[in-house]
Amino acid sequence: MTTGEFDLYPGEELRWTGRPTRYLTFDVVDAVLIAVGLLWFGFQAVFFFTTSRAATSRDGAGLDVTMVVAESTAFVLVLGGTIGRPFLRSFALRRTRYAVTNLRAIRVCDLGRGYERSVYLKSPTPPQLRKRPTGTGTIVLGSASVIDRALGPISPRRRLSALPTPLILWEIDDAVTIRDLIATTGALGRREPFAG
Repeated sequence: MTTGEFDLYPGEELRWTGRPTRYLTFDVVDAVLIAVGLLWFGFQAVFFFTTSRAATSRDGAGLDVTMVVAESTAFVLVLGGTIGRPFLRSFALRRTRYAVTNLRAIRVCDLGRGYERSVYLKSPTPPQLRKRPTGTGTIVLGSASVIDRALGPISPRRRLSALPTPLILWEIDDAVTIRDLIATTGALGRREPFAG
């Protein structure tokens, strides 16, 4: 059954829908990755200029083209991946919407071919809330380790880890109410069997 923009199972009822309110999110993992990217930039710049001076002073022939291409590629990939991460997330969040049903929490993103990711609310792990003073916040369903947060938000199709990836509802309005809705719905779901 399709209700609006979400593909629901038979017997599933929509309880809440929403979208991120802020798109440019910046957290601790981003700060660490940007620091690593800037250190990488410094290392690459020193290495590049040191080797280029040695190459030009040694035989006067100039720089080796393969070295320039390899250094430039490494520079762009690492620096772009670390500093560009919050901007990539911002781009993806503009095309993201969320839903909470009586059975699961759903995140749908229309980026590229689009994808849907959901977790059942019967999970024994309670939802974790990072709240802002404005009332908006981020809700994490599942493990919220630093590694999951570093790899998870940009690549929803990653298959590198056997551990379940958390579902993150980034920057939603009235986050406390939605967290409570998820917690009570999950508690009810653990007591009542699905009669779909």
